[in-house]
Amino acid sequence: MKSVKSRLFLILLISLGSIITLILTRYTTSTKTTSLTESTYLIMRLDIRLLNMRRAEKDFINRMEADDLGIFDRNYDAFEKDWNAVVPNLQEQNIDHQLLLILHNYVKEYKSLFDQIADKTTNIGLTHKLGLMADLLENAHNTENNLTAIHDTLLPKINAAKSHARMQELTIQLSTAIIMLIVIMALVGALRNSFDSFIDFFNNAKTGKALIPIQDLPYSEFKVMANIANDTISARFKAEDQLKDLNNNLEQRVKEATKEIIDRNEEITATHLHSSKLKSQ
Repeated sequence: MKSVKSRLFLILLISLGSIITLILTRYTTSTKTTSLTESTYLIMRLDIRLLNMRRAEKDFINRMEADDLGIFDRNYDAFEKDWNAVVPNLQEQNIDHQLLLILHNYVKEYKSLFDQIADKTTNIGLTHKLGLMADLLENAHNTENNLTAIHDTLLPKINAAKSHARMQELTIQLSTAIIMLIVIMALVGALRNSFDSFIDFFNNAKTGKALIPIQDLPYSEFKVMANIANDTISARFKAEDQLKDLNNNLEQRVKEATKEIIDRNEEITATHLHSSKLKSQ
């Protein structure tokens, strides 16, 4: 049996469900956009790490100082760390990261060539590294082209994914709000109609003897109140009928008593007149 309590409880559940949906949507979108923003930041840092490696490479070739080797190695380690962080992020967001894999291979080869050049430069001398230098420069050129491709294609994909996530969040929020509003309005409308019908029945009961039709009321609470109201209305109708009967009986008795008094007065008057005639004779 339907009841007002069950409808109010349903409204509460729908409201809580909508709030939870909005919170989860906000959390999911925030997590996704944060991950994508972090990926963009890491890619930019890969660019900086590679730039520092190129600078350390040139400084070492020009000055032959061990400190430049240390700078190169530290930036390579940082590059590896950033690369290992950004790739899982992109995999999680289903974004093609093939260019990053190619970049990683180029940088590993670049590091290997530089280590060979540094070793030969340190142990053999400058004249024996010229062939490796050509390979190193070619590798560096390929790496820079790959970075340019990453900036031109991968970063726009990341930005598009962020925009899509925000649009998806907005769509879910609007859909949830609209569905919640429609359902709650329907439930509240049904309750309001029941209240209006109940009030109309009471208003009609003021002027007529109609009872509230319990079968037309959808909610158990209204049926209980209608039963009580019908009992009250029936008792009032019975009291009104009894009072009307008493009034009618009283009016009839007053008429009979009045007639009896008039008859007695007429009888007394006639007796008095007869007595007066006898005395005069």
